[in-house]
Amino acid sequence: MILSSLKHLILVGLLASTPLLHAAEYLSGPADYVYSPIVEEGEKEIDTKFGTQSPRNGDESRQSGASIGFGYGVNSWWFTEIYGKAVWDGNTSKFDAVEWENKFQPTPEPPTV
Repeated sequence: MILSSLKHLILVGLLASTPLLHAAEYLSGPADYVYSPIVEEGEKEIDTKFGTQSPRNGDESRQSGASIGFGYGVNSWWFTEIYGKAVWDGNTSKFDAVEWENKFQPTPEPPTV
């Protein structure tokens, strides 16, 4: 009885989390990417991104975006970065945002094989 309930609970949990697997794909912009954060103390970074995407329906124009960021590995578990973003579609361009991103690595990096 307990084993059956546990299997049922695990199955429900897996099914409930399935939409989260693709959330970044659906919520990302043309200049975004998904990565696994590894923090290195003292690392300095200049990060540039550019991307473009066609609309899913034919009613809108192509959308493009770019960003530039500057980051620093404060210690062995914290990396911080600030960057600016711009977007444009057709002949219209605008500054979109200033974002501050922090990566935290609460466990050590696994050894490489």
